[in-house]
Amino acid sequence: MYVLVICKNIKQKPFSPVREAFWLKKRKERQMADEKNRKPGTGSSVRNMTLTAMFLAIGMILPFFTGQIPQIGSMLLPMHLPVFLCALICGWKYGVVMAFILPLFRSAIFTMPPMYPVAVAMAFELATYALVAGLLYERSRWQRVKALYKCII
Repeated sequence: MYVLVICKNIKQKPFSPVREAFWLKKRKERQMADEKNRKPGTGSSVRNMTLTAMFLAIGMILPFFTGQIPQIGSMLLPMHLPVFLCALICGWKYGVVMAFILPLFRSAIFTMPPMYPVAVAMAFELATYALVAGLLYERSRWQRVKALYKCII
């Protein structure tokens, strides 16, 4: 079924509702692709702060799970995982701040790791880790699996 559109001095070709639906679908797909290809850290600041707080909480709690097993707890430091994820998802700025605060908060609240020799050094180490991982991921052409491997190495 065709619909004719007639304006004063402009004659347009008739178009079908199927064609119009097709172009609306294409526009929606393009918008979704644009959102999917959005660079990390360019979202809402409220969203990024909420995710950063969630990663901070995960970083505070996660060492308790690996600390229960002495063989794994002495080898694995799980505070790096939320720092890495925060730097990739929220951007390097949020990742660096969260990475610097995480060992200091954990040391102040749970007294583990010890504040002076270990927690301060870990704060700088995790901040550097978040900075490098976040910048490498942000600067890569495609935010895909290859970029993640570059950030990990």
